[in-house]
Amino acid sequence: MNRTLPILFAAVLLTSCPHNGLRPGAPIDLTRITPGAPARVYYSGLRDAGRTAVFDAATFETVWQHAFKGLDPAPPVPAVDFSREFVIVAALGERSSGGYAIDVTGAALQGNVVVADVLTTSPGKTCVVTRALSQPLDIVKLPLPASGRPEVSFLEQSVVRDCGP
Repeated sequence: MNRTLPILFAAVLLTSCPHNGLRPGAPIDLTRITPGAPARVYYSGLRDAGRTAVFDAATFETVWQHAFKGLDPAPPVPAVDFSREFVIVAALGERSSGGYAIDVTGAALQGNVVVADVLTTSPGKTCVVTRALSQPLDIVKLPLPASGRPEVSFLEQSVVRDCGP
């Protein structure tokens, strides 16, 4: 894993505000393409945290196979027209229990930069969760901007879900 990734995430967290509808940029429609969408994926083959944009079919197939290795049968790779679309993969990394989630909640085009909003949810202290290891994952596809292949950045937001008294 790239060691600069945590520093980049920290910089994004310190310099960015959560998406509140007032952030500049044109909103971009995204389509969730994880298996069983719109349901979340809690168990995947992606043990390391990461955020990435994929712009070609060969790379996407490799990422998909790695993400869903161990599933029998593995879910089919969804159709993506890479001449008009690209894919964003957000993996939370392996967690010691259930109750964690990750979602690409939106995206906006700012110049030639696509800013993807990523929401990480963690269980609160009173939550009852499974003791199984989990590897939450979200995969979405978005249209390519008219200007072509964009730079992609990630606006991170984390919340702790309270489960009661």
